[in-house]
Amino acid sequence: MCEKEKIALCVLLASLLILVLALPLITSATAFPAATKSHATMVDAKSPDPDKMKLVREGTVYNATSSILDVEIGNMDFDASPELVVYSKEYDPAVGQYYFQVTVVDGKTLTAQWSFQSAYELDQVMLGNIDLDEPQEVISVCKSTNTTTVRDNDGTILWAKDYGEPVVATVISDQNDDGANDLLVFSTTCYTDLFGNYWWKYFMEDVEDDTTIVSGNVYLPNTIHPYRVLAVDWNLTTPGEEIISLDTYEDEYHVVFINPSDKDDLNNMEVEKYLNLQREGWMEIDTVVSEDGYISFFDYDMNKGVYRIVALDSVAYTYWVYETSGYPRFLYFVEIDGDAEPELLACTSDKLLTFNMESGTPLETLSATYPNVLPLDLDLDGVHEYILYGEFDLITMRYDRLLNSTTLTREVDVEPASTSVNFTGWYSLDGELMLLGVEYTSSGVILAVYSLKEANPPTVSIISPSNGAEVTTCNVTVEWNGSDDTGIDHFEVRLDGGSWINVGTNTSYTFTDLSEGSHTVEVRAFDEAGNTATATVTFTVKTLAPIVAVMASLALMQQGVSPLVYVGGGAAIVIAVAVGVALWLRRRT
Repeated sequence: MCEKEKIALCVLLASLLILVLALPLITSATAFPAATKSHATMVDAKSPDPDKMKLVREGTVYNATSSILDVEIGNMDFDASPELVVYSKEYDPAVGQYYFQVTVVDGKTLTAQWSFQSAYELDQVMLGNIDLDEPQEVISVCKSTNTTTVRDNDGTILWAKDYGEPVVATVISDQNDDGANDLLVFSTTCYTDLFGNYWWKYFMEDVEDDTTIVSGNVYLPNTIHPYRVLAVDWNLTTPGEEIISLDTYEDEYHVVFINPSDKDDLNNMEVEKYLNLQREGWMEIDTVVSEDGYISFFDYDMNKGVYRIVALDSVAYTYWVYETSGYPRFLYFVEIDGDAEPELLACTSDKLLTFNMESGTPLETLSATYPNVLPLDLDLDGVHEYILYGEFDLITMRYDRLLNSTTLTREVDVEPASTSVNFTGWYSLDGELMLLGVEYTSSGVILAVYSLKEANPPTVSIISPSNGAEVTTCNVTVEWNGSDDTGIDHFEVRLDGGSWINVGTNTSYTFTDLSEGSHTVEVRAFDEAGNTATATVTFTVKTLAPIVAVMASLALMQQGVSPLVYVGGGAAIVIAVAVGVALWLRRRT
């Protein structure tokens, strides 16, 4: 090839390069806007009124080999997150024996902090602040060993005592003015003498100072064995707490109101009222709930063969009963009518009933099969909402439970969990509602935690390139828009089914060095609740089109025809260069 030919070839290649570089710049004003870094519109506050919600499993709290007997929720350290005290029954296959275990789990990280085991069943596991620090302690009572033990927030034994006989205990407010709450312990034995006197022993323990403040006897009108004691303000007339003892013994039960009347005379532990509510039946002790001035529980009437709801007004010492058709499940004190008095929510195997506490009249009855309910004030307006769910699936949330108004109940559907779960409680973590649920597996029982999040997906759409577009550059910038009611968390983008690329909240991304031919790009939006939405477009990369145009121009000029009549716009500039090169080549010959 001669020197002129080499020069001509170089000019031609330069022309083609100009074409490749100039054409996208010329046409970009209408076809492809310049790539920019931008953010989707975000809403900082979470929506308090979602149209749809879902359960999200956050993790496993505890895995028991046999059963989970109880879960207490409290604050056992100095951070803001709660601790979960799990009381479980375990099986050791190596020795073929059951044992009992208490495990303290951090409610935020879901990691076990410490635990202890007992060969004997623990009759009480409770939390109480009974020393001078802020965190709570774990109190356990074992009737089989006659011991009551207090463990500090790190698991070390702070205090323990063997009473030589079975006892029950409760935490009571500071009785000797040392700034720490105290522990009130009753013997479960009912003592008697030849003169027809009946009494319990009691011990007022100062755990902080490791001393017994006072001990003595509580004299009773009859043979009564305390099964459970509660420290509540039941008379509402004098400051401080009083004691309610619940007894179920030989097909009858009693409620005993005890008043430690004066801190200056703690020996004066007197029975103020005694109620024998059922002479042929028993109390379902595990269903007892209390509110200042009220106490309620289920019992069983052996004569009629029915379960009953019993509600006590501990100020007036009056009570009412309501016979149920189903088996007892749960009781809650709630506020749903906006007045100063609480209502009673009763959950049986076939109904949910809401009662006026004064009259015992059902305000509302909902029929259901083995329903469960968690009453929570979700919108902090002083009125409880109901989270209703079946035996193993969350069903709905009911807002605006004002029964004495014309406010309509609004129901929000909740997507069920992917695993069958029976919800048993809740706690608040960083302002978010966390539900505790029991999952049953072939190897044991799992206590898991679920969050309740809105389920409305975000929206996302790709602006550029448009679907079906032809692109004349191998570097393609993809741009999109996205939005969500509770805020976009991040976007992800991928090309041709490859790996997803997290781009944060940016709304554009450039793919480089794309090959000729068809490509598919996907953009996926995530909101703060984990909901997703995806947009997809397909486009074609054609970077060889300018070369074809130049070759076509040369062919036209060989025939004596101007190529400018076939092209227009910015391409004419490049074709003109190509024409100049062609004319120069003709002159050299």
